[in-house]
Amino acid sequence: MDRTYQHIFTPLTIRGITLKNRIEIAPISVFDLDTTPERHPSERDMQFFRMRAMGGAAVVTLGDCIVDPSGEDSGKLASPKILAGHEDNLPFLTRIADEIHRYGAVASIELNHAGMLRASAGVQAWGPDYINFDETKTIAPLSDQSASDEPVYRKGEVLFMTEEMIETVVDAFGRAAEQAKTCGFEMAMIHAGHGWLIHQFLSPLTNHRTDRFGGSLENRARLLLMIIDRIRQYCGEDFLIEVRFSGTEYVEGGYTLKEGVEFAKLMDGKADLLHVSACNFYFPETECLMVPGMFKEEGHNLYLAEEIKKHVKHSHVVSVGAHRDPKKIEDILAAGKVDMIAVCRAVNADPQFVNKLKRNQEEEIRPCLRCNACIANYQTRITKCAINPTLDRPEDEVFPFLPTTPKRVLIAGGGPAGLEAAIVARDRGHEVILCEKTGTLGGLLRYARKVPFKRETQQYVDYMIAKAVRMGVDIRLNTEVTPELVKVIAPDFCIAAVGSKALIPPIPGVEKAHPIMDMYDGKVQVGQKVVIVGGGLAGTEAALELAMQGKQVTLVEMGIDVARDANSIHKPALMMELKDHAEQVTILCRTTCTGIHDHGIVCRDADGKELTLDADTVILAAGMAPLRAEALALEPVSSEFRMVGDCKRPRQILEAVREGYDAAMEV
Repeated sequence: MDRTYQHIFTPLTIRGITLKNRIEIAPISVFDLDTTPERHPSERDMQFFRMRAMGGAAVVTLGDCIVDPSGEDSGKLASPKILAGHEDNLPFLTRIADEIHRYGAVASIELNHAGMLRASAGVQAWGPDYINFDETKTIAPLSDQSASDEPVYRKGEVLFMTEEMIETVVDAFGRAAEQAKTCGFEMAMIHAGHGWLIHQFLSPLTNHRTDRFGGSLENRARLLLMIIDRIRQYCGEDFLIEVRFSGTEYVEGGYTLKEGVEFAKLMDGKADLLHVSACNFYFPETECLMVPGMFKEEGHNLYLAEEIKKHVKHSHVVSVGAHRDPKKIEDILAAGKVDMIAVCRAVNADPQFVNKLKRNQEEEIRPCLRCNACIANYQTRITKCAINPTLDRPEDEVFPFLPTTPKRVLIAGGGPAGLEAAIVARDRGHEVILCEKTGTLGGLLRYARKVPFKRETQQYVDYMIAKAVRMGVDIRLNTEVTPELVKVIAPDFCIAAVGSKALIPPIPGVEKAHPIMDMYDGKVQVGQKVVIVGGGLAGTEAALELAMQGKQVTLVEMGIDVARDANSIHKPALMMELKDHAEQVTILCRTTCTGIHDHGIVCRDADGKELTLDADTVILAAGMAPLRAEALALEPVSSEFRMVGDCKRPRQILEAVREGYDAAMEV
């Protein structure tokens, strides 16, 4: 078969183990251990990793398995994780390895120890230095921050690790890898990055020891090298070892790429693969660079792995972080910049990512938005994707089912909920008619065409439209679904996805302002000086987009902070971009707009002081109101009826797509 992506599909053999292609699925955690009394992986977890493997990647990694030498809390994370060395987990690890092997993938297990990041109220953690977080104000991770946006500080005590404690941890890594090999895993990934225990020893910011584990670069790397050697001792020469580490910390005073290269040279030939990531969870502001979102270019951290590869002779180098474009991945591999590419979010969006490339069906790949909903959702311990409603329901992918009797399905509305419903219903064998009131599909996502940092969102919309057309969905533009039309079409099932409209607050002079979608639809000539009323995610992103055009923007928000509806990874990235445009954007929180006039607005700050803000253009971003009545009008004339998306309640794309999927699966 003539293959476009020949470098992606070039096998790689290491220590007698052949990786069938150059794509590795980066580690992802099991978050639902609380659902079983013994905190063992569930049946759904087994199917999740089967779904990962059936997508065609060469390596599938079970993430964040904790080595727990004390049997207490020293190595655990705040949320339950698989305890890699506990014998009770033998059958569960064996099942997961078996599920990965079904499709010829190599099973890998990520071994980790939280170190001082395990510290919490009343809990003693282990680390390179003694720290009492109760007496030292240190900001907790972004995932721990409260909804009130008040800073949350770390708690607990970190014990200085003696050599005896260090030896205990080293041996625990070795024993955990040995048990994983017994269960069928061919590879262990040592997590030495992102601020966990091993990284804490590597970093001069957290390691101030004066013994043989501190000071020089070689001393700071000693713990990691001991762990590599111990795993090799216990698992032998036919077992693969991968080390995930941060090529740089992106923090002032932290180690840079220059030292990252030196760490790699110390591991060269000892570790089979060097998996190069970036950043340090100990400094929450770096988290959005660890998983680069829409504001950064794809493969933002590639340069780290590329530079490291120039300095190692024996280990293979893997790049991770925002790789999603097949052609770019192929070019990276063809140029020899790295040996493999690790992906996670791309296969969250489309579990069949690799197989579709193998079949030269790249147009069928559902493109990742890089919105980071999947990462941010770990607060609920369930990993969800904004555009793939089956990510947390792997059984729907592994065991798909079709309807017994094809039906006629009418879908009112061509936004993300309606398009998802149309594609899924058509895929299940139904006749599908999709009517869109306007002349454009995509719903509110149509604004992405105007925004440079929303290119992934636009790719997704284009993908969904093209897929619906290829599948034979009967698409009728400029067609409003009314009760009369429902009677004429006589569907067996009607899905209302009619969306929402701009919420117009009762502000004197509000008619002089322009709803935000009018701006994106080109109905407004936006002047040089702009006031945006409403600092939710939509308003805040609009402020950034206008600032990028060189306009002066004032963002007015009643609440205590802007973009409060953004997820915990996207928000800091957005705020970082706004900081870079601080000369163009002024943010006024706790400020209420009390009137709008021809040349700006009048508002009142938290102290009751009245302010007048001059503007050429006033944009309203006060939210959206559901077209609920329009949707419910279709219910009495429908045999079966379902309402989905913003007409139920305006929310994010994740909820819209998920509801569209669920409705189509009900037919």
